[in-house]
Amino acid sequence: MSTKALLFDLSLTMKDENAHLLQELSGWLEAHSQRAISPHKVQQHLDLAYPLERIERYTSTIQYRLANLVQCTVGNNAPSLEAFSEVYQGMLEQQLDRYLSNQQIQNALADLSGILIAVNPMLVFRTEHLCSYPIIYVSDARSSHYLKPSLHYFAELLARSTLEPDEVLFVHEDSNALQLFHQLGIATWNVRGGKSAGASSELLLYPDAVRAQLEANISALYGLLNDVDHGEWQSILIPNEWTIAQNVAHLIEKEIYNYRPLILKMLQDSDTFITEYATSLHPAVDPLYKTSPIAMLDHLLRERMVTVSLLQNLHDGLWERAFQHSVFGTTTLIEMVYFMAQHDRMHLRQICQLLHICV
Repeated sequence: MSTKALLFDLSLTMKDENAHLLQELSGWLEAHSQRAISPHKVQQHLDLAYPLERIERYTSTIQYRLANLVQCTVGNNAPSLEAFSEVYQGMLEQQLDRYLSNQQIQNALADLSGILIAVNPMLVFRTEHLCSYPIIYVSDARSSHYLKPSLHYFAELLARSTLEPDEVLFVHEDSNALQLFHQLGIATWNVRGGKSAGASSELLLYPDAVRAQLEANISALYGLLNDVDHGEWQSILIPNEWTIAQNVAHLIEKEIYNYRPLILKMLQDSDTFITEYATSLHPAVDPLYKTSPIAMLDHLLRERMVTVSLLQNLHDGLWERAFQHSVFGTTTLIEMVYFMAQHDRMHLRQICQLLHICV
């Protein structure tokens, strides 16, 4: 594939951005609540401090968790979180301006769809006055379910943009987190030194990265569908195309009858032949979900959590175990899991097209 978008990571240009923001957030909360609130307490709340299988980890945005923390500590009279973010708005805008004033970047953008922006998800970044910039998507407190820097944070950003890793070029001036992008298969470009690290022509896959994509893709679905009217789920938005509900029903069917049985068989046998279950051409939507479509998303999430649990703590030999697939030929467990993540993103893109909000 060819590059379609540039990814800018707008940081606070500090050695430890997260530690700084946690300190500032705890101080802001203390000032308005007159209670001692440590940065560690804030971190625990944002991480949910629950077992990883808790559904809220996938479904509640960082903004929601921050608002909940403010409500618990300050009450109804607290200033908005946007007021906290406003302190950093100008700094982030200056960094974006610095990127876009670079002639090399301007030349690159002439042939691309636009820009993805990664903002620390403890902040809200306003973009309404940046309409002259070709911004495709902004990942900040309102849209992210994961903290930065992490594989999950950037995997969700990819899923919400509906782009594949090799369609994105990460632009940086001096990043300490390049390994994250390399593991996800995103090429990088240092505009100061002119150094670039392209995505390898060979598909290099890492267990942590493919697991992160499986999880973050579901969070991206929640983010994409959060404000969609329930009536639109069942409506034929584009003639001869599946509805939103049918897309989600298909993903549930694939998870239960295709992906998980394949993974289980691969973990139990080596050098085996795998035939995929033939999924429905016209996915049926359970009548139980017609009045509560979000429950269908919850069903998909629960099934995905079971699948992800099978992939925890596997040694490299299992990830690289080869088998014969009826469609893909000779492949491995890690390739199969990556194909699952790609399949998720294909349906995210289809849903995005139904809603007319795609790149």
